[in-house]
Amino acid sequence: MVITSCSFIICGFLQVAMEGKVSSYNEDHGTNFTFHNLPNQHQMHVLTQVPMIFVITCGEILTSITTLEFAYSYAPPSMKSVCQSLSLLTTAFGNLVVIIFNKVTEKMTYLFFMWAAIVLLAAVLQGFICKKIQGPLDEYKNNELEGKTDGVELKDKESGV
Repeated sequence: MVITSCSFIICGFLQVAMEGKVSSYNEDHGTNFTFHNLPNQHQMHVLTQVPMIFVITCGEILTSITTLEFAYSYAPPSMKSVCQSLSLLTTAFGNLVVIIFNKVTEKMTYLFFMWAAIVLLAAVLQGFICKKIQGPLDEYKNNELEGKTDGVELKDKESGV
């Protein structure tokens, strides 16, 4: 999640650079362009976004792998699909929050730094939660490996499922 936050920070600085380029062009030429309709020779190259895309992709992969590892390592077999669906539901909820904030805020620079702060806060909260539940999770995993499931059968003996 920290890597994802770094991507938002990179994106925020890229946005600041783009806005600076547009405002300096407008001051030099006495125009009122935005970065959407700035003449091509004065626009930033599309490859300036590659570092941000690479970092956010790495962060997304690491976050997704951690979620899947948790769901498939610690959840009982009957709950694995529920854990995965909750993971996807939180992603959908996050996308809804992004849509709402994008409609409310017009200044993109503020949004990128706000998302970076929110992701860092979520990473800190996740660290505290993981530290608190690590002991019980390890105990559950050890009991599962030893076959102690507190009376819950993981397999139906008749059907083998």
